[in-house]
Amino acid sequence: MPINLKGTLMRRYSLGIFVLLLLCLIVPPQVRAHDAVKNRFAVMSRNLYVGANLGALINGPPSEIFERMAKVFKRVNLTNFEARADEIVDEIQNTKPLLIGLQEVALWRTQEPADGPVSDAQDVAFDFLDILMDEIASRGLNYEVLSVFDGFDIEVPADLPEGFIDVRFTDRLAILGNVNHHFEFSNAQQERYDTEFAIPTGFFGDIVYPRAWQSVDVLIVGSENQFRFINTHLEAFDPSVNEAQAQELVDGPAITVFPAILAGDFNAAPNDLFSSAYGIILDNGFDDAWEQVLPGVNGFTCCQKANLRNEASNLSRRIDYVFVRNDLEVQKAHRVGHRQIDRTPGGLWPSDHAGVVARVRLID
Repeated sequence: MPINLKGTLMRRYSLGIFVLLLLCLIVPPQVRAHDAVKNRFAVMSRNLYVGANLGALINGPPSEIFERMAKVFKRVNLTNFEARADEIVDEIQNTKPLLIGLQEVALWRTQEPADGPVSDAQDVAFDFLDILMDEIASRGLNYEVLSVFDGFDIEVPADLPEGFIDVRFTDRLAILGNVNHHFEFSNAQQERYDTEFAIPTGFFGDIVYPRAWQSVDVLIVGSENQFRFINTHLEAFDPSVNEAQAQELVDGPAITVFPAILAGDFNAAPNDLFSSAYGIILDNGFDDAWEQVLPGVNGFTCCQKANLRNEASNLSRRIDYVFVRNDLEVQKAHRVGHRQIDRTPGGLWPSDHAGVVARVRLID
């Protein structure tokens, strides 16, 4: 009897289509979404740069602090965060990170006329978080602020040509999350480190510079898979405080049953002679995402000149990181904001730091 090969193939093809359609009907939508995501996502660490070198404020004779604050505030104006935010949002739009850990999310406020410590300045001159989120929204990108920590806060009169005004600076951390139906964010936490650096200002006495960590837990919808994302900015001015804060970090939010990601400006290089913060992180089971996929590549992230106008890049240290631990596989890592084409039309680098982006996979 002759074999009807064409008819047999058509029946098998029809059966295959039927099975495929049946699977689409019986598999819950959440599971299909989870399968599409495949547990892969990107995270970013991004230091925004407060806009001026604060060392210029706290170093020098007390009698000149009003003039120094005037110089700092002028520099903040010249480093133009509105223009820089446009370039930073380009980075976000191009890499689409699920989570972004931000450092130096400055809030600059003024009061005129100046009254020194009598009342707090409240007139917003530059809110870096609002500026950034407005630019993100203008691009149609769906990010939310998941956590904000208000840290160091100082107010000093500035001796400007038009007269004295109070200038107030607040340093902040923030976590942004890409809101979509694949992930749920919960359990946002933050805590100030116990170990802190006291700034000797002379005129104002010693001022403590609070640093902190913040975290959020993330559930992949349609699964039981969760992980914790932690953002931090460790002390820059004192290596012993830097080390102690790194230890508090691994003894605090990093103690979790979930896989964990640490992102931030750690102010310590892998081969740092003064702080062992990097080693403390690795000794507690974390892997450096950059070293996982780009061993031996410098990946410098710090630092451009304070005015952000240096022609050639000055990046010469790697102090910004993404670390991962437990069931997280690093697939790619790269920097952002370090190339000549990343500068603003006016010639500013987006920040004095480069950012770090890591693409990871959460292993089932």
